[in-house]
Amino acid sequence: MKYKVNEIFTSVIGEGRWAGTPAAFVRFYGCNLECEYCDTPQATYFELTVDEVVKAVKRTVQHRVVLTGGEPLVHDLEPLTKALFPLLIHLETNGTRSLTGNFNWVSVSPKLTTFSCGDAIKRADEFKFTVPPWNESSIRAFLDTYNIVEKTVLLQPQADGQLIIWENVRKCYDIALRTGWTLSVQLHKLIGVR
Repeated sequence: MKYKVNEIFTSVIGEGRWAGTPAAFVRFYGCNLECEYCDTPQATYFELTVDEVVKAVKRTVQHRVVLTGGEPLVHDLEPLTKALFPLLIHLETNGTRSLTGNFNWVSVSPKLTTFSCGDAIKRADEFKFTVPPWNESSIRAFLDTYNIVEKTVLLQPQADGQLIIWENVRKCYDIALRTGWTLSVQLHKLIGVR
């Protein structure tokens, strides 16, 4: 089996509960959605076997790996997660596909136009909503539709590529104060790293 991989690199996790934590990242090529505000357009990829991905991750000397994209779940991740064990494995997904593989942490970033969600919704440890296009009422509707309670809800200001849009940060800040949800500015963009 070969995976289409855009890049493998080391950085800190930039979003959510684990923001600031060092990790290896495997950015997969391909996505089942086309979001106009996507901050990870991918022009090229390499085809790598499970062993090649594992060797590249192990060279980073990190004990935590983030599988991101694109949408990682357009690939069967079961063989890769088995081979990466005992590393701590995080998944970043749009939540529309069925889970394949075993993960220590699942972060779902649902898209406003795609309310048909896979089983990742039930397994999610946190939900990241990009504001805009999401707003307080649409987030509440999503949470109600899927009966999501006692999960971390993160408000992530939409950026312009690597540039933070401070007006969107303020929107998230205002919503966070009203709701108790968490403001999650993308740390990696704030400090200028991948």
